[in-house]
Amino acid sequence: MDENEAMTPRHRPSYTHNYTPLNRESSEIRLFSFQQGIDGKIAGQHHIFPISRCPGFIALSYTWGTPGSETIISLDGNDISIHQNLNEALISIIRSRARPSPLQDLLYNKAAYCQYFWIDSICIDRQDLLERNHQVGLMKSIYSNADFVITWLG
Repeated sequence: MDENEAMTPRHRPSYTHNYTPLNRESSEIRLFSFQQGIDGKIAGQHHIFPISRCPGFIALSYTWGTPGSETIISLDGNDISIHQNLNEALISIIRSRARPSPLQDLLYNKAAYCQYFWIDSICIDRQDLLERNHQVGLMKSIYSNADFVITWLG
């Protein structure tokens, strides 16, 4: 799928979130922390850091899944839609936090105890073309600076 196809409304979850602008000069990025809300859906917050001074974080890459299979999460008190496959990855991490065990594999132990995550569809304001292009240019650095990278296939 090319860049233009990836950004068509048919493929992009709709956002109702107002993103705090990032400082491009200091190469700031947003990291995402989350938990399960009282209503059962994912509730998360953005945290902004210069990439050179980020706390430990996990970069999460995922497959989009079937177009039209989005679900709603809360981000900084606003509802946004994310792909169902991403929601399943976040729920899996929440479950691993609830049942930490030395018998779990490295992936779940790392994810269970990490507070911050970088997930492109949540951490990049895709409505802001300048930001999106700048953040895409930082992706090599973002993935290189991550403590761990998870690829979620479902």
